[in-house]
Amino acid sequence: MQSNNIFVNTLSLTSLSFENGGSFEKLNEEHSKVLFEHLNQHIYLYAKDIATYVGVNFGIKYSVSGMTVWLHTHGFSYKKPAVIPGKAK
Repeated sequence: MQSNNIFVNTLSLTSLSFENGGSFEKLNEEHSKVLFEHLNQHIYLYAKDIATYVGVNFGIKYSVSGMTVWLHTHGFSYKKPAVIPGKAK
């Protein structure tokens, strides 16, 4: 039985803040908005797939850990889908 994680949004885009400091993000504001809307319309199981999407569409390379940080900063988190057992034959 394989378990998958799904990224779901838990914040609105307008509630973002960078109060803790840190480095600037690689995506500009426009790219962040486009990615934010894309992720609200599409389900991804892995951060590496989102990083690939960003690389292909925006030409910006993210590591898996870097993309995970971006996702958490923008209010996305893992939600493990419920496993529904199939009927026995």
